[in-house]
Amino acid sequence: LLTQLEVPGSASGTKPSEAELAWVFKAAGSHDDILYRNEVLPAVNAWTSYRSNEVHINEVMNRYDTNHSGKLERDQLRELLKALNDAEPPTDEELDWVLRCADASDGDVNGAVDKTELMYAVSLWYTHVEEKRQSNTCVLL
Repeated sequence: LLTQLEVPGSASGTKPSEAELAWVFKAAGSHDDILYRNEVLPAVNAWTSYRSNEVHINEVMNRYDTNHSGKLERDQLRELLKALNDAEPPTDEELDWVLRCADASDGDVNGAVDKTELMYAVSLWYTHVEEKRQSNTCVLL
């Protein structure tokens, strides 16, 4: 099914890797190796989003994965989050939180953020930064 999807900006017929497939199942809410009817649309949406952002994901990985391990370790993730936050680095607690949540997002906890976990890590960070910004804003009534 995923191989047959037409994704804008992406070559069709691309077979997902085992890690990508595991991530799609997890993103769809599947708790086993079977996609049920109510999980098909979330699986398709997750795969489509991932594939349409894959060029950007690869660019980020190429830039910040300095040891070419295929994943961002703690210090590499810190540099990415810093770059996404106008050169302000995350606190250790913020970094640990993003790493812990993103790393667990595909069920394969390995202490680093791989390609399938990267969009979630960035999304967590942007949401956190925005919430922090809003809580520091004074509103006059």
